[in-house]
Amino acid sequence: MKNLIVFGGTGRSGLAVLEQAADELDIQVTAFVRTPTKIPGHVRSKILVVQGDVLKKEEVSDAIKGKDAVISCLGNGFSLMPTTVISRGIGNIIEGMRENNVKQIVVVGVAFLLPNGYFTPFFMKGIVNDHARMINILKKAKDLDWVIVAPPEISDQPFTNEYTTTLNKNAPEYVVSTQDLAHWLLRCIKDDKLMNESCHQMVGISSKLPLKNWLSTTSGIS
Repeated sequence: MKNLIVFGGTGRSGLAVLEQAADELDIQVTAFVRTPTKIPGHVRSKILVVQGDVLKKEEVSDAIKGKDAVISCLGNGFSLMPTTVISRGIGNIIEGMRENNVKQIVVVGVAFLLPNGYFTPFFMKGIVNDHARMINILKKAKDLDWVIVAPPEISDQPFTNEYTTTLNKNAPEYVVSTQDLAHWLLRCIKDDKLMNESCHQMVGISSKLPLKNWLSTTSGIS
């Protein structure tokens, strides 16, 4: 059984990961969050919740102790204001992993930063710049097995299992279902072969969703 800790578990991607992981028989999941009440009760009752601040190194390290793997869905919510939480948070997570001899981490990034990434709109540069800082920090962590999943628009759609992943380039569509994204994140943690194939790389991902479906839902990059 994998003992997994999820950071950023109250955002859309993080909540989807917690929801799916809570029903996995081969995963024991811990959510590290500032506000536990943001996790729905039916999910909270099935997992371990640790209240803490990702910017506090000791709290992060203590939470990582005894875990096998990390998923980070750190983001800025729906805010597009400049931030350093993502990069500073990942720095603390990496330190905590090293202190506790944890090797595997899968993080959510943005498709704008793939080698053939889309043009970044000026109003999104603040948040995208912090994702870029996060990526630079991860690339220096050669002692860890890290994977960066880089979704485009994230749409609050159900699980389709009709998604495409690509290594170091954008996937075909400009949208991914939140549930599909969560499914791949957990697959990567559970499947050693997939982790090895994706290790130290960026992974594009997209879902085949009808245009009318995803345009009518709230979408974003966190």
